[in-house]
Amino acid sequence: MKRIRVESVYNFLVFVIGTMISGILSILIVMRMGKLWPGTPMRVILSSTFLPMLFSSFIAAALYIMFSLGSERARYQRKISLYASFTRSISYNFYFAVVWALWLLLARNDITNSRYFLVFFLVINILLISVLLGIVERWAVTTFYKGRMATLCGIVTTTGRVKDIVKAMKKDWTRKIVGIALIDVDIHDPSSPFYGTDSICGFPVAADKDDYLNWVRSSALDEIFIYVDSGQLYELTEDMLEIESMGARILTGLPMLEAFNDHLMEMEGEPGAPSVNREVRYLQDIPMLSLTPDQPRLRHRIMKRIMDIIGGLVGCLITLIFMATVGVKIVRESPGGMFFKQDRVGKNGRIFKMYKFRSMYQDAEERKKDLMDQNEVDGLMFKMTDDPRITPTGKFIRRTSIDEFPQFFNVLKGDMSLVGTRPPTVDEYKQYSSYHKRRLSMKPGITGLWQVSGRSDITDFEEVVRLDCEYIDNWDMGMDIKILFKTIGVLFSHEGAK
Repeated sequence: MKRIRVESVYNFLVFVIGTMISGILSILIVMRMGKLWPGTPMRVILSSTFLPMLFSSFIAAALYIMFSLGSERARYQRKISLYASFTRSISYNFYFAVVWALWLLLARNDITNSRYFLVFFLVINILLISVLLGIVERWAVTTFYKGRMATLCGIVTTTGRVKDIVKAMKKDWTRKIVGIALIDVDIHDPSSPFYGTDSICGFPVAADKDDYLNWVRSSALDEIFIYVDSGQLYELTEDMLEIESMGARILTGLPMLEAFNDHLMEMEGEPGAPSVNREVRYLQDIPMLSLTPDQPRLRHRIMKRIMDIIGGLVGCLITLIFMATVGVKIVRESPGGMFFKQDRVGKNGRIFKMYKFRSMYQDAEERKKDLMDQNEVDGLMFKMTDDPRITPTGKFIRRTSIDEFPQFFNVLKGDMSLVGTRPPTVDEYKQYSSYHKRRLSMKPGITGLWQVSGRSDITDFEEVVRLDCEYIDNWDMGMDIKILFKTIGVLFSHEGAK
């Protein structure tokens, strides 16, 4: 928690101070070029720019810290580099530009409305803040833990676990390791291989199993990390209560979670390997370990839904045009309705009605059983070249993917998204293995990663699952936009369409 507060403070200060310096430099450069404000007193220029700039930087810095700084876990994983500082500077300056634009709408003047000033300012500010962030972060990493504000930490662990906990704690530059207590050895016993050990992993061994409580009691410690096996953790319950009574903060490892993490590492790289978010929550007074798939942030989910609504409205208008042309031909060509409605399986197993223009004869589902031996997909999907169940018009609308357009109504209803994983039929879903269901952990889409990777040219269902899981694990708005543009290219080329 201290790291979050410290990072929030120094990011805020860097953004505000850097913005003000960039503003002064931009004013001097533009005036030197003689582009603006001839004869305008400097005090007028400064008063017209500094107040709105200070206000905008405060708001933008606050927005960045609230929405873009990242979780504590993400900060531990983030590497300190000039590139990382540059991307964070870009993110902050985006917020600043938005706030600045709103300010111009409310309080327009010749100085703040200058295009020369704005261009020079943004370029200088992005570069300056990138450098300042890099300098401050390197200073924090190398010196903060040596100062008076550092959190003083003691570690209670075993010889087999000490390396792991020390490695993890060294990544947090707000904490200082004061000493380590090894509770599975006796450092005072001449027969022990650890007899006389005064340091391990570069840190002092302050106590062993017999005197670690006295060490905790007599030392200046803000936090005590207890990192032992599950059986030992149970044995230390009374000692933990005594340590807690001293007023220090206790942090313990969770052996069950560690075992789960080890299992996830073993699965890394395997098809359908899950990306899981782990956190401890409370159900009233009962501690519960929450294991959930990594979820996009709320604002990204809102942006995706807004894009779905806009795209859905446009798609529905185009669908109405096709209803008046292709739809009429479908009805005239073979008995039955214009649309084909089928139960499909959506997010996390929800059943919904998916709409398509009917491209097959009425008895298609009954005839499918007789054609299963000609299925061209290895696994739980059905694809067949020259499927005899398809009508002449059906072949055309399938080749051009016009048959998919009614699914824009599903998008507007919220059953589907523009981009996602393809929803399976109920029969296919019933045959799923456990890891197959992970492809349904996001809302299904009209198009997706495996469609633009070959669509029906892919004949291995396991490859479909792999691509769907890759999409889920790496999802962002940029990926959706890229897939949509690729889909348009695939449609015009008729690549992989059957």
